[in-house]
Order: sequence, then C-alpha cells, then structure tokens
Amino acid sequence: MLKKLGVSTKQILVPYYWLPYNFGRGYALPPISVNMEFTFRCNLRCQMCSLVVSNAVVTGGYPLNRGEAGDDLEAIRGKELESPDYLKLLDDLRDFGVRRVNFTGGEPLIKKGAPDILRRATRNGFHVSMISNGTVMTDDVCDALMGVDSLTVSVDGPEAIHNEIRGSDTGFQRIRQNVGKLQEWKKKTGSERPAIQFSCAVSAMNQTHVSQVVDFARELGVRSVNYGYLFFNDEDATKDTEQYALTGQADFCDQRIPMHLRQVNLDLMKKELREARRKAGEMGIQLSFNPPLEEDELEDRFNSPLYFYTNKCFVPWYETRVNPFGDVYSCQIDTLLGNIREKPFRKIWNAQPYREFRALIREHKLLSKCSRCCKLNDRMWNSLPRIGFFPKRFTAPSRPLGSSRRLPVLPAS
Repeated sequence: MLKKLGVSTKQILVPYYWLPYNFGRGYALPPISVNMEFTFRCNLRCQMCSLVVSNAVVTGGYPLNRGEAGDDLEAIRGKELESPDYLKLLDDLRDFGVRRVNFTGGEPLIKKGAPDILRRATRNGFHVSMISNGTVMTDDVCDALMGVDSLTVSVDGPEAIHNEIRGSDTGFQRIRQNVGKLQEWKKKTGSERPAIQFSCAVSAMNQTHVSQVVDFARELGVRSVNYGYLFFNDEDATKDTEQYALTGQADFCDQRIPMHLRQVNLDLMKKELREARRKAGEMGIQLSFNPPLEEDELEDRFNSPLYFYTNKCFVPWYETRVNPFGDVYSCQIDTLLGNIREKPFRKIWNAQPYREFRALIREHKLLSKCSRCCKLNDRMWNSLPRIGFFPKRFTAPSRPLGSSRRLPVLPAS
C-alpha cells in the first residue's frame, strides 16, 4: 500500500532503525541484513582491494604486515568456519528474524561447501545476494545460484584494463564464459534468478574506460551496472579513530590503497561517466552510483583528506558482518564485538560491547575511519534528527572500545 503511494523501501525501513537509534539506549531490533565473509582468500590480486594491500588474500585471513615473527596464527585467529558452522548460523539468523544475507569474501565461491550453504540460505527464506569476481562457475555453483536473488560480478573495464587491475591474464575471459553459462542455466531452468549486476570500482586505472562496462553488460544480457568510487583511507584516519574504538580486530583490511589508483583526472572521469550514462540510456541498462555523487562533488571525494557523504550513520542498528573466523563486527571501523563460536549471534547483537559501540557512533555521528565508506550512501539520513537522550550509563565509555585480541598495523612498505 505504501509503495503504491510512492513511499520507497528505504523510507519504509526508517522507523526500524531510527527509533532504536534515538530511544533504544544502545539496543537494536534484530538486524535486517547480515554480511557473511566466507573467506579472505582469493584467486585474484586486485590492486584496489584492501585485502590485497594487507596480503590477507595470500595468508587466508592473516595479513603479513601485522603481528610479530613467530606468532601462532591459528591460536590468534582460529580456523575458518566450515559448512556445519554456517548452516547452524543461518538457522539461528532465521529464527532471530534476519531477512537478508549477503555472501562475500575474498572470493566466496572458492570456499569449500559454498553451494550447499547458499542452498540452505535460500531454503531458510532469506533474500540472498552474493558478490563475486565471476571466475568460478561450476555446475554445482550454477545450480545453487538458481535460488539466489542477486549476484554482483566485478568488472573494471575492457579486457586489458580489467585483467591488469585484477592481476589475472584470464579474468575477463572467464567472466564472459561464466556469466554466459549462468544465463544459459537460467534459461534451461526457467529461473529469473539470480538477477545479475556488474559492479565497477572507478579509479585512475580505468577512468577513461568505465563506459565499456556497459557494452560488456549488453553483450552478456546483464541489465544493471553499478559504479562505486574508490574507497581508501590513510593512517591518520585510523589513528584518530583509535582514540574511541580499536581497529584491526576482525576484517584485517588495509585501506592504504596505492596512490597511483587515487590520482584521478576528474575531467576525463566525468566525461567517461557521462558516456556511460548515454550508453546505458540507449541500451536500456540501469545505472547506479555509490555514492550517487554530483559531478562537482568528485573533487572532494577523491582529494579531500576526509570525505563524508552523510552526516551520521545508522548501520550498526540494522546490519552487521561475520568474518571467516566467526568474529562479529559492524563495519570498516573493525572493532570486535563477539564471536559466534563463543556465543549465539542473538546473544552478541545486543550484548554490552555492541551497545557501547552503538552509543559511540550515536555520540560522535561519524569517526575519521568512516571517510568514504560505501555504506554512507543515502542523504535522507541527513534529515533524520538525533533526538532523545542517553542516560550517562548508556553513553560511550571513555576507554577505546574493542577486545584486547588485536594486532598492530605496521607502516606501509
């Protein structure tokens, strides 16, 4: 009924997180969405990937630029969750009232047992999505994807550009083959799922080629393309954030993306993005941008020390992440809030560490490490007031939040 009146899904969901944000004293309703990071390992070496910068894709989740020689990595991190762990977690999330799950990585489809985990997620009635580099597409994977609602495949330009960025001589060709194969499976089974989208990370390396992603989408029958502007941060942002919350505890990313990717020519980029819009309009392909910047905002987005698309954040009230080792954390601030091997998820979601983290975010609105975060993409948030009050015992503590189980980030080499 509300949608018929022109009210969007985003607007319908506002009370779900805005009311607890203002009056919940750190508590939240069950999350709408949970992001499951199957593995930090990957079969590609994408230049703009924070897991590549930290080398976590090589070590299976433990970056080479952290810790000390001789550290017992397994004692610190444990082993990756296995299929039985994920099946139990999916059942727990269903019973808790979670509506959406998103699978990501690393490359999620190199995870052993991934197809069976996807099937359980669809049987449990979740809206299921996945982000993949598109290089793994066995028959078992195709079969499992028939129940997945959406699949986002990363494409960064034409063949030579894409392969250079992704560190693979065959990545582009495999996407062509595998997306074609998946489209054939959809026809054969009569399935409309998964809806396939291409996602392009816009950087200095592909700024004059991004419109060609639209051409590739048309070739493969893909009806949607998203452009995400490069995400990066520097050491000062991390140091400033650590006055309030300890980082480097759960995702082990390193957002100090190489400078050659950041040094964009904005005139060339704007021209190419206009061309992408023109092509998409002619071809009937839907374009989206994250965040949906105006052209005159691109200068600040790429060149300001800190850039925030919104003036506050509501993510900790409706979404969370579970890393490959069972750690629960909210976002790129990367403060450890619990582990599903130690407590059921529902016991973590509103436990003291999470409540204190929400109080911290509500009190400060944004921290330095929130700069350029892809989740800050809805300016409707700017108009949502911060009202009510937190009694003193529910405000953020004076100590930095987070577990003592953390490893130092060493200077970039």
